[in-house]
Amino acid sequence: MNDADPIHHASDMPKAPTPINTEPADPGRIQNDTHAPRAHPQKIEASIAHLQANAPGRESAGLCARFTANAIEAGFGKVSGNRPADAKDFGPWVKKAGFEPVAYSTWTKIVKATYPPEDYTPQKGDVGIIQPYTGGNPSGHMSMYDGKEWISDYRQTDFWGGRGYRTQRPGYVIYRRQLSLINRPSE
Repeated sequence: MNDADPIHHASDMPKAPTPINTEPADPGRIQNDTHAPRAHPQKIEASIAHLQANAPGRESAGLCARFTANAIEAGFGKVSGNRPADAKDFGPWVKKAGFEPVAYSTWTKIVKATYPPEDYTPQKGDVGIIQPYTGGNPSGHMSMYDGKEWISDYRQTDFWGGRGYRTQRPGYVIYRRQLSLINRPSE
């Protein structure tokens, strides 16, 4: 252990488990907070309307990240930089769009992720990014909540978006557009 390396200082270690394949959790920000200030409702409605209009079916086309990202940009404007190739890697991109993590659950071989996590109620415009699981799509999954159901490139029956995710319950992070970040400059 190198004392000059801040990653190894106890004060810098997260107090909560770190979500799998995502940015390190900041326990001061990720609090499964359902009462956080919300973004401008008309922008959320524009995102949801775009998603609903473009993903009307009940079958996936394997384009969950593209459809969800298109919906975010339809409501909130173009996000700078390139989009990741895989849904599992969209955490930094949705943060650039002004979303912040509000809930997460991790997975281990012994303990599967739970949904919904304690103290979380989905709100319109929430974005869920689910990590891949062994034997499933290595890209993971991404969707948005429209106030009634989770939608990606199709209308899902639940948060998990498929039998494999529902059975394996891999780790995930849920992001919410926060009011204080509406006018945040692009990074």
